[in-house]
Amino acid sequence: MKTCSSCHESKPESEFGMNLQTPDGLMYYCKYCAASKQRAFRRANPESAAASRKRYLEKVRERNLKLRARIAEAKAQAKLENNIG
Repeated sequence: MKTCSSCHESKPESEFGMNLQTPDGLMYYCKYCAASKQRAFRRANPESAAASRKRYLEKVRERNLKLRARIAEAKAQAKLENNIG
C-alpha cells in the first residue's frame, strides 16, 4: 500500500504508475490523480499541450519510419536468402 500525495488515500501499488527516479520506483500520485492533473494542465495551457503533442508525434513518426525501413530490409534479405537457398 502507498499513499497518494494528492488525494492522500492509501491505495495498492498497482494504482501508481512507474517512475524509476523515485526510491520505490512508483509515481508520487495515483494514476487517477495524475490523469486529473494532466487534464487540468492541458485545459489551462492549450498552446503548450499542442506543441508538446506535435513534438511527440514527430518523434513517433520518425521512429516508425526507421522501423518500417528495417522491416522492409529484413524482408528483402529473407526473400533473397530464400531465392538463393
